[in-house]
Amino acid sequence: MDFPDGSFGLLDGGPKSDASGVIEHIRDRVAQGRTFRLAGISQWDADHIRGIPEILKHFPPQEFRYPGVDLQLLEEIARRLEGEDAATLSSRVRAAIESLPPESLAHFTAPDPIPDAGGIEVHVLSPMPSAAGEIREALARSARSLNSVLKRSRNRTSVALWIRTFGRTLFLSGEVEEAQYRDMESYFLRPRGALVPYMRDHSADWIKLSHHGADLNNPREIFKLFGARDFMASASAGGGYDHPHPSALKRAHFDHRGRVLCTNLGKGCHRLLTSKRKLDPMSPETWAGDLSRRDNPNQPCYRTITVTVTEDGRCSISTQHVQPRCPYGGPPTGTWAW
Repeated sequence: MDFPDGSFGLLDGGPKSDASGVIEHIRDRVAQGRTFRLAGISQWDADHIRGIPEILKHFPPQEFRYPGVDLQLLEEIARRLEGEDAATLSSRVRAAIESLPPESLAHFTAPDPIPDAGGIEVHVLSPMPSAAGEIREALARSARSLNSVLKRSRNRTSVALWIRTFGRTLFLSGEVEEAQYRDMESYFLRPRGALVPYMRDHSADWIKLSHHGADLNNPREIFKLFGARDFMASASAGGGYDHPHPSALKRAHFDHRGRVLCTNLGKGCHRLLTSKRKLDPMSPETWAGDLSRRDNPNQPCYRTITVTVTEDGRCSISTQHVQPRCPYGGPPTGTWAW
């Protein structure tokens, strides 16, 4: 994230194999004399954190933030689970974080703002203050529930950010789940502090879909509460899951007439690509359940998606192709402004 004051920030480091590419982006900015103002991780899953140690080794930021739930809780779950390797969950990342100056470390905890965030407003909407207590309670109940505790805790501790600059809003939904959206709404219904001006309108110009566009993480609540018309889904083409899921794309595209820009395809979208029938935008609402017989609108996916907001409030998008076809891929490669 490039901030208006010339500094920049980074949320997540991706898998270990992607660290070198992220480092190149950081190196380019540092060479321009720009300050690495803020970095952080949104969740403790491997595809978010494995690149962090190498990144911090080369370029420590002024401030580093991580979910406001003690990592020791997640490590305790990992230790109790047969076959779950606590070391792969966190140890290298923990060591990298602890190598930073203590005064540079802070948590992401809702509903607090991040002060001095490079000339933009950043409000933390997740994780909720209650998340740590929920994990402790689940741990105390039964060892048989540990698998579900681990799965749920990684999403419940996920960071969601509401970012405002020059009158535009971007909602980074992390990997939060349905119940958490209702908690987020309460911050705006009974706002405090910096959120008071947005009591009546907390809509977003852009939403990055939760959990790479997974079906259950993107219920109608996310669209109802934040009301965006433009969406991004970031996923790996080599992933073993249905990310982004056609049902989530359908909600954005059909229910909200939104534009969705995807990076790569999951298995669910590949089923659309290999089907023999054209996708009918006017088809019944359940079309996503019949993927084996549907095709897609032959729109592109992108290697990178860059959204720029200028001081006059205008937005532009720059995109690069990565695949020739993707459901609801958005505008052609190049620059698009409104």
